[in-house]
Amino acid sequence: MFVGGAVFSWFSLTGFGLRLIMLIVALGGVLSIIRVIDYNCRSGIAGGYTMKKRPWHMWPIVLFVAFMYVMGIYDFFMMLSHNVDYYADHNYGQAVVEYFTDYPIYFMVFWIANLLAGVLAPITLPFNLKWGKNLAWISSVAGLILLLLTFIFRNRLSVLGAGIAAFDIFILLMTVGLYLYSRRMEKR
Repeated sequence: MFVGGAVFSWFSLTGFGLRLIMLIVALGGVLSIIRVIDYNCRSGIAGGYTMKKRPWHMWPIVLFVAFMYVMGIYDFFMMLSHNVDYYADHNYGQAVVEYFTDYPIYFMVFWIANLLAGVLAPITLPFNLKWGKNLAWISSVAGLILLLLTFIFRNRLSVLGAGIAAFDIFILLMTVGLYLYSRRMEKR
């Protein structure tokens, strides 16, 4: 049986309610950062830069994508720390534990690039459409490469199952959708 390392021991919290609270706090932090940046831009503290008014539909999109990627970062730490409770909550068997044991660094580079660019894209999008668009593109490409490589070389479909594969493809399509949305907003 695997036990999470000391570095990741604070991630061993169990229960859906506790995880939901952690995610809400993380999203609250993101919203606070957005409000501070917006205030600084409007008051001239940020070097006279003024933020353009963004359409209402940008905010639900930004919040949803940020939420999904915060969950992805949480999943990243749970999987790589071999958190026994997390594996049990998701009914993952020994094959999944072995899949993430000694996970190759070249796959991890794409996974980290996907997560970092994916969480930063919706945060930067309201302030700088070009940066948000570029980060969404980086996340999309990294996610696509990761999925292709792991489906072909790591037998991802048979180890993780069709449900996880469908969810991963949904996340990829969501990120491509964010890129296309960002591109359209930039051309407005």
